[in-house]
Amino acid sequence: MKLKNLIVFTSDKVFEREILAKFKNYFESILVVSTSSYAENEEKILEHFLEDPKDSSLGIVFKFGKILPADLVNSGVILNIHYSLLPKYRGANPLIAQLLAGEKYTGVTVHRVTEQVDSGKILFQFRLKIPDDIYKEELEAMLDSFTFSTVLDKLVEKIRDKTVFSEQSYTSQKGEASYAPLYLSSKEYAYCDLKTLTLDEVYRRVRAFSSDPAVWTRIKLDNKIYRLNIYRIKPLYSFLLKPGHVVFVKQELKGLVIGTLLGSFLLVEGAIESKRRLKQEQWLSLKGRIKVL
Repeated sequence: MKLKNLIVFTSDKVFEREILAKFKNYFESILVVSTSSYAENEEKILEHFLEDPKDSSLGIVFKFGKILPADLVNSGVILNIHYSLLPKYRGANPLIAQLLAGEKYTGVTVHRVTEQVDSGKILFQFRLKIPDDIYKEELEAMLDSFTFSTVLDKLVEKIRDKTVFSEQSYTSQKGEASYAPLYLSSKEYAYCDLKTLTLDEVYRRVRAFSSDPAVWTRIKLDNKIYRLNIYRIKPLYSFLLKPGHVVFVKQELKGLVIGTLLGSFLLVEGAIESKRRLKQEQWLSLKGRIKVL
């Protein structure tokens, strides 16, 4: 016998497609609500949970970017899929926070949505190794792939045997909580002072931000000040330069090398302000014209 309603809160089209394919045989209806369409569906969503028995309708939240109201959260079983080993890194930017901290492991946690963000009891959790030198987009893609297959299959099992509705299936979060707040993804926070940070610290920041916003620093180009966006680098631990010093290397490395504390890095991909991205050797055309501030 099918359950009544599944309401999926997501703006991720791939997740939506996977949910519809894997869950269609277990619910009479599936409603997908994006962040932009939430307001127009709010009353309908609440009606589903208030009118139906608490063991017949389910909500799933994934990359939704909006906090659900308390009356909805308290009306039925709503699950969230979060990319960390909760209670570590609660909040909007868990992947940025984990890469900044140099964590060796991450995870996918499926937990009850409560009024306190990412604090609800855990249905199940997977622990995964963070590959060395991985950037945030690559880590997110890895976790997405794992979620669309393994995590959703596990959730199907819990729905099929209805243990998803049993309080005994959930465990309280254990350990000290840490947080990954929204401000981590601000352009201001992505600023990187290359004269005061170690190479490891710079590399963590570049990997954690890597797209929007990218890590950035201030440079002087032809006596004008610009923002240098840094998207990809190659750490050079044995190539020692004064922090902030710039050299252009034509042999072997072929590109722009910038010094930090305890090492230097080759700029593999970057951009000045919002101009087009330049790859490694393309920076050689600016030889003698760039200074890091």
